[in-house]
Amino acid sequence: MSFDSNLQIRRTLLADDTFKRVAVMNDANLIGYKPLSDFTNYIPINGTIPGSPFKGVMEFSTTTESRIKSGNANVIVNNGVVDMYIGPNESDLSNAHFRMDATKVYLGKSVGGNGKFISFTDSENYISVGSNNNGPGIVGTGYWGDHYEDNSFVQKSWVEKRIGGLGNTQYSIPLSGTEPGKPVKGDIEFSIDRENKIISGTAEVSISKGVVELRTENNNLSVNPNRISLNSGLDDKRKFIDISNENSHIVIKADLKGAGLLGAEYYGDNYQDNSFVQKGWVEKRIDGIGNTQGYIPLSGTEPGKPVTRDIEFSTKEVVAIKSGLASISVNNGYTAMTSGDPSSDSKSEILVNPSQISLHKDTKDKEKYINLKEGSDRIDVKAPTYGPGVVGAEYYGDNYEDNSFIQKRWVDERVKPNYKIYRALLQTDENSYEPKFIELENTIGKISWKRNDVGFYTGMLGKAFPKGRVFINSKINIPFKKSSLVDCMAVRFDDDLVNLNILTHGEVYIPIDMGGEVGIIEIYVYD
Repeated sequence: MSFDSNLQIRRTLLADDTFKRVAVMNDANLIGYKPLSDFTNYIPINGTIPGSPFKGVMEFSTTTESRIKSGNANVIVNNGVVDMYIGPNESDLSNAHFRMDATKVYLGKSVGGNGKFISFTDSENYISVGSNNNGPGIVGTGYWGDHYEDNSFVQKSWVEKRIGGLGNTQYSIPLSGTEPGKPVKGDIEFSIDRENKIISGTAEVSISKGVVELRTENNNLSVNPNRISLNSGLDDKRKFIDISNENSHIVIKADLKGAGLLGAEYYGDNYQDNSFVQKGWVEKRIDGIGNTQGYIPLSGTEPGKPVTRDIEFSTKEVVAIKSGLASISVNNGYTAMTSGDPSSDSKSEILVNPSQISLHKDTKDKEKYINLKEGSDRIDVKAPTYGPGVVGAEYYGDNYEDNSFIQKRWVDERVKPNYKIYRALLQTDENSYEPKFIELENTIGKISWKRNDVGFYTGMLGKAFPKGRVFINSKINIPFKKSSLVDCMAVRFDDDLVNLNILTHGEVYIPIDMGGEVGIIEIYVYD
């Protein structure tokens, strides 16, 4: 048969074992028949012929699952995953199931919610095995204990034979624990050369060399001959109780942002004299923190709730209010306010008693005080002699009244002369006649004198002798000879110099040298 146009077949007959020939079309579009025996590159529906096995690769789609099914048995291949299960559907919990992919192998049989399975995965470094919680776990078909090697996983029978039988406490304690009515009756002694542990998850009991420790992930109880220590929490929120022979007290630490030592219940209704009390009990006793009607809270009074009565202290003992090195102490009418270490060389103190008030500053070699004492007709004031005495913080002279104690500046402004003076005895060396003037009074400054020539001396002091304000008086008090009188003349030369000349009388003045104490000179410089 040949066709000039497309051939459309509306129904395809399903081939079965009654068909012996197959319709085929060649390259010339001619249709003919071939016997089934001529075809060898297919898998027949009824299976391959004996002696003609399948030899090639059967490749399935990577986007759509491919399934081989017979009744409730299924083999599914889907993009690198192989699933084999027995059951009406894949999600049925009663399925027997095998799955394999690139990272996992799973073999399981589920019954209700308790599954039995073996699982291998790349993400876990162990083989996961599960079974019914109320079943015997993994059970061998026979006893293999007679042939175990070192790495064999052992059976219960082998373990029981090794430890003397379940519940036999004469020689060992079973891993499953003792049976009811068969307690351990003797001591259990551990090695002292190593740390011995009883472990359950992150919890463990450690026994070593007289030390017992109970540990969990963040908590620890340690007992040794000298100390009992209970620790809880991480470093930033660590809490502990420490009792040791080293201390005469119990050390308790808690988070500073927490409630400290907190009781699970309120015990205040049953307190005894030696009971440690709770905050609630204290608040009830003082009628509420901040209520100053009966008590002053340690935290201070609240705003608007001042102390409204006197606070009376003992007259037999010294009591004090202290803060650091500052204290206010009272004792039967005596009050002292002190700041500083009482045993040091530096402290400040105010003393008040019925007969005396004293303000005292004690610094080594610099003692200062003001003392008002009953029976004394004066106020005692003391300051170091090398200091300026009592000094005002400001100048008050512009506002003095008749009874005001006055300051030096006020006195200076009223009684200070309007000039400066230099007064000295004229004395020279007996041999060299160099000046050795003896100052009697000097408010001008240090004048440097020198001999320039016979009977001629100069005194120098920079800018000390301004023009028009200098008056000089000089005099020789002894004659050069009995018949020869001597005079001296002193004059301002410039702002820096004054000149002094010693001369004899005659028709002309003749300069002469005289030794010893010969006269006097006065220099006045007016404002």
